[in-house]
Amino acid sequence: MVKVKPETEMTKSSVSTEAATDPVIDIASTAEAEAEADAKAQADAVPVPQIFVRVIGPQQGRWRGGYGTPRHFTSDPVDIPFDDLSDEERAELQADPELKVAIIDLPH
Repeated sequence: MVKVKPETEMTKSSVSTEAATDPVIDIASTAEAEAEADAKAQADAVPVPQIFVRVIGPQQGRWRGGYGTPRHFTSDPVDIPFDDLSDEERAELQADPELKVAIIDLPH
């Protein structure tokens, strides 16, 4: 007859300790990685200013051609993305005595 030696408490303990320790380390590593990713996402979420040309016309309105299609400027501000206008178009708007033109930064 062959006798089988039962597992000792030491063997059971070391196995269960190893099994229990590894997931805790993985969870801690994952938590750190998630915290770093969250911090980076928050830093990336800071609003970036975008430059616009704000045009305000007279109360009765003022039509200007060009800019892809003619635009009607009234006393309500119209914000046009800076890059949508050529240097010449911006100069024409600024030279028009009936229009108030300003270059502004708005959060994007």
